[in-house]
Amino acid sequence: MLLGLHNGNTVLGGDWLTFNLLEDSDDKDILYVDPDEKININGFVADVYMALVLIIEYDLGTPVSKETHFNSYAMMR
Repeated sequence: MLLGLHNGNTVLGGDWLTFNLLEDSDDKDILYVDPDEKININGFVADVYMALVLIIEYDLGTPVSKETHFNSYAMMR
C-alpha cells in the first residue's frame, strides 16, 4: 500500500510511504497493515486542496493445472 499527502498535482513532503498489507488468517478478503507498524502523516493541513491518498497494488492470479494450455497474451489483455 502506498500512502501520501497529495495536492492535486504531486505528493507533498517527499515520496510515497510504503506499507506491506497482510491477509487475515480467517478471511483472505481482508487486508491490513501490521498493527505494530507506525503510520505517521506529517504535514497534513485541513484544506480543500489537500487529500490523503491510498494506493493499493496487488497481483491477480488464476490457478491452472499443468495440463492446461492458454494464450498468455490474451490473458494480459
